[in-house]
Amino acid sequence: MNRTFLKAFVLLASMLCVWAHEPLPLTRQQLTEKVESLEKRLADLESARAAKVAFRTYLKPGTSVSVHHPIQFTPLQSIGGGYDQYSGIFTVPYSGWYALHFFFLTNSPVNYYVDVKRNGHILARAFCSHAALGKIHTCASSDVRHLKAGEKVWVQSTYSHYHTASFDNSFSGFLIYQD
Repeated sequence: MNRTFLKAFVLLASMLCVWAHEPLPLTRQQLTEKVESLEKRLADLESARAAKVAFRTYLKPGTSVSVHHPIQFTPLQSIGGGYDQYSGIFTVPYSGWYALHFFFLTNSPVNYYVDVKRNGHILARAFCSHAALGKIHTCASSDVRHLKAGEKVWVQSTYSHYHTASFDNSFSGFLIYQD
């Protein structure tokens, strides 16, 4: 028999003898609780890793915007769902901290506001000043907010107007940190 193998066998046998006479450091109940705790932590980590939410939208050139209604942007990209192009409403899929942005180029002849709303209440507001004939003005807002799963978020205008530039009018958002 190989001498190294014999030494390893004797060492293992002596460890088993010592272990058999030592009390176990944890009871069966403690081990069960520890396993359950680790399984919950693993599930939480997998859930957090899976929570990816981002969307980027734009207004098509010449789109007519209705006053006091969600603006229906066309999605360019959408990860994790939530943005409905037919209603213009983003439904929050996971509770957590979100970054929300909108940007407009406008040739409106009057001053107006563009709002980001959550369940009908203003989260952010941008003042859009009137543009002289043939001129275009910008109007934008960015905000970071805690949103709860199921809440509805959208952009709406206080004035009915047309937008002129193609991909420059946008609404976007992404999940920064999930609860």
